[in-house]
Amino acid sequence: MKNSKRRILVFIGLITLASAKLALASEDEKIYPGAMCQPYSSDTRVTRTYNGSVFNSSLTAQNFICPVTRDDVGDGDDPEFARINVSIGVNCYFASTSRFGTVTSYTGSSTVGSTLDFAPSTANLYNYHTDGIYHFICTVPANGYISSYRVAENVGED
Repeated sequence: MKNSKRRILVFIGLITLASAKLALASEDEKIYPGAMCQPYSSDTRVTRTYNGSVFNSSLTAQNFICPVTRDDVGDGDDPEFARINVSIGVNCYFASTSRFGTVTSYTGSSTVGSTLDFAPSTANLYNYHTDGIYHFICTVPANGYISSYRVAENVGED
């Protein structure tokens, strides 16, 4: 009976260790409402809607920056993917900026309302700054919008 209990405890311990290792080697994905995006200019007319979107209510195209919280800095892990959901005619870049201001960007555009994906298979996400920030830079036409965006960092996959 004692051996059975030990085996069970050892088995539980191994499962706990294995699940902890999986948790460490996983994605850290964050999803943001488009309403977090800010216009470049403070005199830009924007509307933030009840569903979390940001809407360009001016008569001309406007530039927006959409910040991303990056909490896995300086360890050499690249972003797993970046995605932004936009309306017709929105053009976006996913940018990695060093702490000194050097920008590496990855381009995408929307001819129909869609999701713009920036992933290793569609963009060079391996050319990023390990000590910097991530953000989207978007040009939104009049009556265009950004509904949401997400970024996943690789965590513990060195």
